[in-house]
Amino acid sequence: MSLFEYITDNIEENGSLPVECAKHVRGWGRIHCVDYIEPSDNETKEWLLFNGTDNDIMPAYSAWNVFLKADVPELLRRGNLSYEEIHAILKITEALMDEGPVSGLSNMDNPNVYLGDVLYRIEGDYEFSEEDLNIIKAVRETLAE
Repeated sequence: MSLFEYITDNIEENGSLPVECAKHVRGWGRIHCVDYIEPSDNETKEWLLFNGTDNDIMPAYSAWNVFLKADVPELLRRGNLSYEEIHAILKITEALMDEGPVSGLSNMDNPNVYLGDVLYRIEGDYEFSEEDLNIIKAVRETLAE
């Protein structure tokens, strides 16, 4: 029995199974586990926010699910974000902008509003990494197109 079969056979009996499995795999297994996670608590949403797109294949494969399940739009509305939350949102945004093998920003009715919200929320006293700054630059360039 494959990991995927095990998860799908046991998902209804144990809602935390996909989360626990996702914590222990990095490739397609994590991508598939993230697909099956239905966050029922803040701990699961936080795990998705901080780890959901981290896989050994391509972050874009999980970005849309993570965006929805971690409720990134609500985080942006809430404001007063920690650096860790901003960094995670920037990584998810970068993956959504990929638009390679899977849809990301194109799933949104108005992606420019989302990107503008991201830029609005990064204002503050954050010490951004080089990775963050590259993503911010890409967001600005996308909005300028």
